[in-house]
Amino acid sequence: MFKKLLKEIREHPFVYFLLSLILIGAFFVRLWRLDTILGFYFDQGRDAKVIWDLWYSAKPFLVGPVTGLEGVFLGPAFYYLIAPFYLIGAGNPVYPAVFIGTLSSLGVFFVYLVGFKAHSRETGIIAACIFTFSYFIVLYGRWLANPAPILFISPLLYFSLLKIANKEGEMWWVVTAFLIVLSLQFEMASAFFYIPAFLVFMLWTGKPNNKTLLTMFFVFFITFIPQIIFNFKHDNILVSALKNALNDRKEINLSLWEFIKFRFDFYYKALTSIIFPQKQNILKVFLLASIGIYIAKAKSLLRSKFVITFLIFLISPIIGLLFFRANEAKVYDYYLIGYFVPFIILFSAALSYLAKNWFGAIFLAIFFIIFFQTNMPMINNYLQKGVAPFTFKDQINAVNWVLDDAGDNSFSVDVWVPPVIPHAYDYLFMWLGGDKKSVRDAGVIYTLYEEPGNLYPEQNAWLSQKNEEGKIMKEMRFGGITVQERIRTR
Repeated sequence: MFKKLLKEIREHPFVYFLLSLILIGAFFVRLWRLDTILGFYFDQGRDAKVIWDLWYSAKPFLVGPVTGLEGVFLGPAFYYLIAPFYLIGAGNPVYPAVFIGTLSSLGVFFVYLVGFKAHSRETGIIAACIFTFSYFIVLYGRWLANPAPILFISPLLYFSLLKIANKEGEMWWVVTAFLIVLSLQFEMASAFFYIPAFLVFMLWTGKPNNKTLLTMFFVFFITFIPQIIFNFKHDNILVSALKNALNDRKEINLSLWEFIKFRFDFYYKALTSIIFPQKQNILKVFLLASIGIYIAKAKSLLRSKFVITFLIFLISPIIGLLFFRANEAKVYDYYLIGYFVPFIILFSAALSYLAKNWFGAIFLAIFFIIFFQTNMPMINNYLQKGVAPFTFKDQINAVNWVLDDAGDNSFSVDVWVPPVIPHAYDYLFMWLGGDKKSVRDAGVIYTLYEEPGNLYPEQNAWLSQKNEEGKIMKEMRFGGITVQERIRTR
């Protein structure tokens, strides 16, 4: 196999030179300045506290993060995936973030393989380039949250599906089943629609033999054992919560057709923004050109196994989310994170035809000029400033200032953040403080809050209450974070 790989590289040196540059770029934009601008907020603090309890209080877990459906938890795979890196980093969140960024960077290589397997090397290079330098995919790839590993798993999944479609071995059925149930552990809203798509795909390709089916069922079942145990230990809590969430179909102030239009606007924006987060009118030109190529090449393209496979998986969430009314029918872009790969590959396959003549090559060059002009300034701005009014470094500096200012004296800390529960700061004080603990009703109070306060009347009410409790002696600002030392007056 190694000889075959070397032969492939020798025969197409320019392709693999470009791929090498793309991979270097992928690692750079996903890992650079993670220690400074890491997004460490509500979810990250909550997850870190759970993992801290695993290592330092010997509290294992059977479930992972909560989903958007109240009381419905994911499996524990994400926590166990990042837990070793919290241990290696002695609690530093940057270590698991680097691991997540590395995974998403490696996903770029598999995107190339999917494009190559599906259509051509040119398709693979175009898709890998889009996947690497898409502003929103870069953000998701640096996100220390449970959906992020999908950017690594989904290219593997679609590669496995192509292996099945091409009848390259029964083992790929088992691999695909495992990747689907693993995806369900990371982002249920996205991976849930893999299941009906996979069933349709199975009808199209023909089912595997009975031994393989039994193995697939075993893989599916064993992955859910932790959640099954948790469910029965807590009086059927997960099943009951899922039933309640799905039965909670609140009325929406839209007609049927308005709701369908609303959903399709969401699909269009969520998928196209990974290519052009801005300049939507220009993007329509390239989308129409791509559709034109599929029409012109209908005999060869529309009957291709990769086109049918990817359309089956793209159509599944498009139809399925039309019936999703739980959680007040709210949907978010990352619900489609598992479908970025087929969309990009289908788009890239059409673009690859443009390189076959000089006019098409110019058109393709124009696309990439506009693509980079749109995405790279946004990526650069993010890498310089992050997305919040403060950075992870600001958070660290704010917490360390409190700890240093307090010294060996007893103190209490009160934090206000927009999600109300300050999981992130609870964790940072626990990690950085060591033996220093906040003491209730201590004479010195440190108040910490994030800007902007004028958007949250609750914050102003909280500050008024703190002003009654204590007099401000010192005040420091770290980016958009304000820290105050107060002497208790009552």
